[in-house]
Amino acid sequence: MKTSRYWVAAMALLLTGCTSVVTGAASVDQGELRQYQDDHAPLTAQRALGDLTTVDYCSLLDLNGARQADATGVGSTTTSPNYCFAEGNFGGTRVEFGLGYLEVAGTDSGRITDLAKTLPRGLVAQRSTSGDPDSCVRYLRFADEFSLQVYVDEQLGGQGRKSPTIPTKHRCRWQNTVTPDVLTITFDVGPQPTGPTEALAGRQTSIEGGAGLTYCVATTAVGPDPGSTNGNYRLAQVYTLLRRGGTDPCVPVRALANIVWPKLPAA
Repeated sequence: MKTSRYWVAAMALLLTGCTSVVTGAASVDQGELRQYQDDHAPLTAQRALGDLTTVDYCSLLDLNGARQADATGVGSTTTSPNYCFAEGNFGGTRVEFGLGYLEVAGTDSGRITDLAKTLPRGLVAQRSTSGDPDSCVRYLRFADEFSLQVYVDEQLGGQGRKSPTIPTKHRCRWQNTVTPDVLTITFDVGPQPTGPTEALAGRQTSIEGGAGLTYCVATTAVGPDPGSTNGNYRLAQVYTLLRRGGTDPCVPVRALANIVWPKLPAA
């Protein structure tokens, strides 16, 4: 009986506390709330990178990390509105490594989830399905479906990179959802094209790739880049990738270049 009286008294005290009225409104520290969201909420591209139209990709490329991964002869970074890269030697092979090419991940069927890597906060690791022996491409997909590309390419005499993507305001891409073939227009910054050229719509154009290959790139220089300190040019490119092979990939590239080049500023 004594135990029962104790329980009754305890419940009375608890109920009395529950009936107390606290005046005023609850206050939430908005700064602490934002900090908590930044630290724990699903990681979107904007939360991680800020304004997606002005991403400084070179601020994300860790050259010291490359050196710690046994890269030697690592050079300085080269930046553009779409990506940042550097060159170095891995295992006696000269390679280009870099990152960038922010895009909506769902638009590229040439990638799959890398099940060997589990990431927090809604991040997903993806890998390319191209099977290119001279290139390793990985993607980091954010919680809002945007993705960042990370790549290492073996240097093969200036061969064009075979990994088209969709950056913001500097690139347009069309993809066949059946064959996953890709056609891309890019406006970028880089060295002036060298080697053999041909005239397309009155502009001297460098052509890489062609019959017997799965890709073709047409590049023309629009003019010197005013912000460049190493003599780079503003470039326009048309690129195609026929993932399953087929006809000469330079046929659609030349056709599209003949449409696009007349719309460019005078060189």
